[in-house]
Amino acid sequence: MANDTFEDGQRVFTSSGEEVEFAGYLNGVTFIRHVFEDYDHYSDEVTERVSEPVQYRGELFSSAPVYRLDEQYKAAAGELEKVCSELEKQQALLVEACAKTLDMEKLADEHEDFRLLVDFLEGRITHVLRVSYGLEIIELSAILSGKDSYESWPRAIGLFAVPNSSKGRYRTTQTTWQVNQYKDGSGNWSEFIPCRSLEEAHRVAQNCFDQQVQIWRDGGRPESWMWGLHNKADWVQLPDDWAAHLEAKKLGGLQDRVTKAREELQKAEADLARAAQ
Repeated sequence: MANDTFEDGQRVFTSSGEEVEFAGYLNGVTFIRHVFEDYDHYSDEVTERVSEPVQYRGELFSSAPVYRLDEQYKAAAGELEKVCSELEKQQALLVEACAKTLDMEKLADEHEDFRLLVDFLEGRITHVLRVSYGLEIIELSAILSGKDSYESWPRAIGLFAVPNSSKGRYRTTQTTWQVNQYKDGSGNWSEFIPCRSLEEAHRVAQNCFDQQVQIWRDGGRPESWMWGLHNKADWVQLPDDWAAHLEAKKLGGLQDRVTKAREELQKAEADLARAAQ
């Protein structure tokens, strides 16, 4: 319909689908009034109001126009809508994940054990220090794939909570990391300490070693692996008193061997003398 066929005050539609009020047609110029809805929160009522007449350049319609779309366009539009919907879901998940990450980072800043767990999950742990049968530094990838020196099967990793009355073997902590010799967890578990680099593993191992030396200084009995660890690990720094103790023990062992060898020599000489008679 031509714009000059509508009556003043008649509700019509623009080409974009907006409902407006026809305000007149003069010298080829169309005038409309925009329609607005006002919502009253107190009375819960909706009232309409119209604007002052304004010029409108374009065709008006007695009913809302409907576009006819090509089938390929409609299919593409439908696919776009699906993608946009999925994007909104992913964005919502991302926002939620960021919030959780911030919460985790906050906890990690307050608790070292939780920091280790976050670093483990995010791949920042590179080495482990096995402490159950001595001190051995192993790459995490090797221990998980079964390429370390003990076994030939992939491992299972466990994080265990221990009672408040108990402390970690080499740390003042209430959690302990352990690795199983089999990936299904059916084998023996051995304790280890996660480390973020080889340098950190060396520092932690040296600390464990120093704690054992202190046990010896206090008159206690250190772990048996202490006696030969320096021969296996060149990163171990021996305190002077412990190094002197090892030398004295080594010298004492040599003296014992010399004494025993002399006794065996004397016995052999005596046997030889008796045989010569």
